[in-house]
Amino acid sequence: MKDDAKDKKKIIIAVVAGITAIMVLFCVLLIGLTGFFIYSWNTAEKTTISENQGIFVSEKVRIAEAVIEKVKKQNKIIVLDVEASQEVEISKSFHNMKIFEKSKNVTFYGKGQYVLDLRNFDKNDIEIDDENKTMTIYIDKPVLEDVYLDEEKTAFKKTEKGIFAFGEYKLTPEEYNDMAKVAKDEIRKSVSASEYRESAKEAAKENMESLVEKTAGGEYTVTVKIKGE
Repeated sequence: MKDDAKDKKKIIIAVVAGITAIMVLFCVLLIGLTGFFIYSWNTAEKTTISENQGIFVSEKVRIAEAVIEKVKKQNKIIVLDVEASQEVEISKSFHNMKIFEKSKNVTFYGKGQYVLDLRNFDKNDIEIDDENKTMTIYIDKPVLEDVYLDEEKTAFKKTEKGIFAFGEYKLTPEEYNDMAKVAKDEIRKSVSASEYRESAKEAAKENMESLVEKTAGGEYTVTVKIKGE
């Protein structure tokens, strides 16, 4: 009887030990699998974020490069034409006496052109905010590049004469050129007025906004600013 009891006790102990071992092994496996899945999930998430960030940065760079290339191809843009006219008088007289004086008035027509120079536009002139989908472009002030006279519109008035002056005043080529130079200088002063400079700035901004928005495919809200302002 004592031997049977001992045998039963041994069997019970063996069963309990086996069950305990199985439970410990199961817990170890469960912990291991849980750790593996957590590690795999984090790794996959990091990989996805890394890949997405790479694609995002590449897109930003691609758009910036496309804008820079498109802008620099423009070279120079005429943003504003300002038309103006100037009357110039020339006269001659015998001994500076009014009664022998002849005078001629000539009206010259021309225009001044404000130009935006984009030849030096580069990556430092563009800022991209990916989060808010905005783009800021910095440009130089447009400048009055030149004044052009429209020779076909030049108007010659009749000769004004003193009571003892006879015949028409015939301009020599040298006199005409001198008058044209005076007219051009005066027209330049006229079209250099602050109101035209401000209009040229606004026109330059509008031109650039349109150009950049088309190049960026309408994905960004574009703002153009004048450097130094």
